[in-house]
This record gives sequence, C-alpha cells and structure tokens, in this order.
Amino acid sequence: MDDPNVFHELIGKPVQKEKYTYPNEPDFPAQREDARWYVSSCGTYGCWIVNLCKKPLLHPKSLENAVKGWTSKVYKSPIPLHDHKSSLTLASKVAWIIDAEGYGQYGLLINGQISSISSPKPVNWTK
Repeated sequence: MDDPNVFHELIGKPVQKEKYTYPNEPDFPAQREDARWYVSSCGTYGCWIVNLCKKPLLHPKSLENAVKGWTSKVYKSPIPLHDHKSSLTLASKVAWIIDAEGYGQYGLLINGQISSISSPKPVNWTK
C-alpha cells in the first residue's frame, strides 16, 4: 500500500494519522503499566522504557563507558544511549527493554506485549 495518509497497517486495518507528537510524546500508548515514555536529552528520539531488572542501575556517561553485552547495541543502562533510528510509523512502539540482569536493548511493544527484541541473548554468552 502506497497511500501516504496511512500510518501503519499491522493487523490488516489501516490507521490514519494526521499529526505526530513523536518524540515529545508517543503516538500510541504502551498498553502496559510498567512502561514509561522517555525522550533523549538531545530531543531527537524517544522510546518506551520497560525495566525488568529489580536491581538499581548505574547511568553510564556515554555509550563508550557502558558495560557491554553480547553486541555493541546491548549494554547496561537505564536509558538508551543511541538512537533506534526507527521509521516514524514504528517509533512510538519502540521500547528500551532492560532484562533481569540489567542489560538493555531495543524492542517493539505491540498490544502491550514485548513482541521482539533486536538482539536475543545467545545461549552460550557469559559475562
């Protein structure tokens, strides 16, 4: 479908979108109690934060200072330190998902569920 007025079509039904509030506010609700909206300090991107870690997390000063995970885009941080660069049609469904060990990465929230993450942890990965 090439209709520029159609915002997205995830479940076969087009949704019309005339005005975008992203990144200052999400264009769609998270549909989960534990998600909060975050806007980067530079103001150019936003995402939902879903923190599944029960321990306090340190906030690294930069991506270079963060404790790295199994890929360069997975690291310990309560907020994302890099832009997800998603299209405007998906940007309000992007979430920074922090796992039980404190490693964060981008994923998608669809109907309140974490539907995908960018880099699943390999079974043989160790710290």
